[in-house]
This record gives sequence, structure tokens and C-alpha cells, in this order.
Amino acid sequence: MAAISTETLKLKYPIETIEPNVIELTMRRPKVKDHIAAGNMKGSELEQENLLMSTLCDTSLKVIQELDMIDYDALVGIYSKMVPQKKD
Repeated sequence: MAAISTETLKLKYPIETIEPNVIELTMRRPKVKDHIAAGNMKGSELEQENLLMSTLCDTSLKVIQELDMIDYDALVGIYSKMVPQKKD
């Protein structure tokens, strides 16, 4: 079975404060270089995660930071499906 390469999230709470309005985000599968870039960013873990999400969705950091938490959690859920955690 092939891994999912992208997934689109239709926002429950579209961002209307940014032109054009953001009604959905499409996330691609992460690469090692995406994690390295996020890890090299100065800031908290959440800021690094925000950078990773913006990179994977090919959007600005501002868009990610304007997301409603319901939509952000859904985006993190998509990421988690793409990169399952190792089981001990």
C-alpha cells in the first residue's frame, strides 16, 4: 500500500483576515530536511512545530498562527497519520 503523499484539510474556521481568504490547507509528507530546518529555528517547540506545519503546507507562518485551535489540531492529526510514532 502506497503512503499518502498529500492530504487536504477543509478548515472549520476559515481565515478571513488574510487575503485571499484561507479555506483549506494541503499538507505534503515531511522530509528529513523539513525537520532539520524546523529544529534549527530559534524559539519554543511550538514555534518550531508551527514552522514545520507552514513548510509542509506551503503557506506562510502567519497563516498557521491564525488558525483556530480546532483546525490546528486537525492539521497535527494529519501530520501524525503521515508520520506514525515508533512503537517500543
